[in-house]
Amino acid sequence: MKGKYRRNIKKAERHGVTVSIHTHDASAVDAFYTVMQEIFKATDYVMHDKNYFLKVWEQLSQKDLARILLAEHHGAVVGAYLVALDEISVYELYGGVTSEGRDLEAGYMLKWEAMKMTSALGRRYYDHWGVAPRDLNGNYTKGHPLESISSFKHGFGGTDHCFAKTRVLVLNGTKYRMFGILSQLQKLKIRLKKLV
Repeated sequence: MKGKYRRNIKKAERHGVTVSIHTHDASAVDAFYTVMQEIFKATDYVMHDKNYFLKVWEQLSQKDLARILLAEHHGAVVGAYLVALDEISVYELYGGVTSEGRDLEAGYMLKWEAMKMTSALGRRYYDHWGVAPRDLNGNYTKGHPLESISSFKHGFGGTDHCFAKTRVLVLNGTKYRMFGILSQLQKLKIRLKKLV
């Protein structure tokens, strides 16, 4: 981890930021979703509705395969992650910090606590879930939507791993085309909600 990151974690501690970890608490989804709404408004991120996150949480938490981490400052939630678990890894699926959380360096503490939790659970890897591609000089591609967040993740140490893209085997062309149309309509619906 970069030395600056340690200083930012300590700064968050001095400001009174704390992180709690939730395993089956449905009310944690409400707090998590509040953070996601602010991220949604401030970025190009296209978000699912609350029912989507509730379903993900219910499906995974019932099998003890998920956690919600909440960063709080004087009772206000300023950051949140929804992570999934398997036998060897923890996967950061969704999350981030509010503008107040950024000012308090809560993102550094939240990420650090998630990594510490990974170790405490006996998992070997913490997957930050997604980085920008690198250019020929080894730098994250300028202007890529994940460029700045990739640099943030990289500062915690670790390595980037690229996997082959998924492929689809189409067994029924008509149903697959219908699925594609419905998927595009869903994305359009979500984007239109962002405009409102």
